[in-house]
Amino acid sequence: MPLKPERVKLWGLHLPPRIPRASDVNTVALATSYSLSGGQIKIIVQTGTMLPSTLPWFCISHQLGL
Repeated sequence: MPLKPERVKLWGLHLPPRIPRASDVNTVALATSYSLSGGQIKIIVQTGTMLPSTLPWFCISHQLGL
């Protein structure tokens, strides 16, 4: 399991400044609060970046009974 300094780097690697995000996302706080592997961090970021784009379709299809 990576230590906090490595987790900070991993969060920064997977969440570079060019990726749109909320202004209150704090990679140091994430690295401090959650002891995650590099793979887990990658999956979290991938899910977090893909989910908003699929959520409107899910909501519409659910309302239409599709």
